[in-house]
Amino acid sequence: MLRKVSFILASFLCLSFFGTSLSAQSETAPSVSSDTTAIIGVTDSLAAALQGAFVDTTAVEKVRDRGFDATRYKMMKRYTPKDHHAFKNEFFSDNTFYSVRAATQKLGTVDYPFGLVAGFSFGKWLHEDHALRLNISLGHWSDNFNGAHIHTAEASVSYLFNVTSYLGGYKPTRFCNLSVVVGGGYANTGYEGVGGQAGTIHAGLNVDMKLSQFMTFFVEPLAKAYSNGMAISRAGNWRSWLSAFEGSLGMSFTTPVEEVILPTRKWFLTTVFGTQLQNSFNVYEEMGILNSLGAHINLGAGHYVTDYMAFRGTLSYSRHKWVQYDEVFLYSNYFALRVEAMLDLVAAFDKNKDRPAVSVVLLLGPELGYMHKDDYGEEYLAAPYMGLAGGLQLKFALGKKVRMFLEPHCSLVPYNGISYDKTTLNDYINYYDGLINMSLGLEIDL
Repeated sequence: MLRKVSFILASFLCLSFFGTSLSAQSETAPSVSSDTTAIIGVTDSLAAALQGAFVDTTAVEKVRDRGFDATRYKMMKRYTPKDHHAFKNEFFSDNTFYSVRAATQKLGTVDYPFGLVAGFSFGKWLHEDHALRLNISLGHWSDNFNGAHIHTAEASVSYLFNVTSYLGGYKPTRFCNLSVVVGGGYANTGYEGVGGQAGTIHAGLNVDMKLSQFMTFFVEPLAKAYSNGMAISRAGNWRSWLSAFEGSLGMSFTTPVEEVILPTRKWFLTTVFGTQLQNSFNVYEEMGILNSLGAHINLGAGHYVTDYMAFRGTLSYSRHKWVQYDEVFLYSNYFALRVEAMLDLVAAFDKNKDRPAVSVVLLLGPELGYMHKDDYGEEYLAAPYMGLAGGLQLKFALGKKVRMFLEPHCSLVPYNGISYDKTTLNDYINYYDGLINMSLGLEIDL
């Protein structure tokens, strides 16, 4: 606005000057000095007006400056790392994957214990960041109200968004990826000839770790919700929906488009012998934890996927005392399969690529097993379970391929049994056995 006013004022002054000059010429001849003085005056006025216009315009622009303008960068592409790989997806079979998994599921109420789930999935990465997956699973759990055994079959579709690939670029050789999982599906339940249907939705995370060119290990915790059809063993159920948590682990087998070259790692075998104690309410109240002393043994095999991280699978058997009637002790037996991640804290921070002479290793993973508890007379309690296992290793090198370790280890075993609490309507209640091992073992590289 000020610029326009200044321009009009300057134009008016120029026209006035030339009009005055023409009138003066018709009356009398002006002197040179008067004409020069008039021109200089007009020029000074015009320069002042233009200078003011420039100053005012700058002031207006400063007022209109509202900071960062994202639209200036709207045509720019997202940053991609230098080692970003091109994503190839020419055929349907490209970037497809098949998965098998085992899981434990807990409905969000004390009326149900932990259940077991086994599943199969087929999926395809449509883009370096996006995938669709079809899931089929079978499950089993019981109802603490009357001990009813409920079987389920579930089909669902999941969408996976690879956060690691989106932020760090697509790399087929990356060891670990984090993906967000959302989806929904349908579940059919059965109990003593009675059937039910339920809709389901789920959301969670998928963490996968590449073990070879074609094989990937994954862990997937999910939060789920079911409609009322899951609680078919209860008459007059008041819930319109049930929340649930599902934790699963499994193996995926992929069909990569291009060759993925991974570093060669070592396989190893382990053998472990030791003692076992049970820490639970019954043992603590009736006989004392130290009186439950028993023994355990396990054999395992593992594979180092990095210089400081490995996975170990073990088969174990343990037996200890769990209850006492008068002078008679009754025993509890556990047959278990563990799949644990091993993190070597020393090797993780040691720049030397050789295996350290002394290591401290953390262990954590699921435990799938079968429990058999002797009871008074001919009775017994037997049930499958899926729990959580973890421990610590203090490892010493005896040579290039042999190491000895001391391993304190714990397992949490959930199950349900008869309730002796008369204040509840449920005939059964959830129990947890805490198993504590102290073991000595050997690790041998292959």
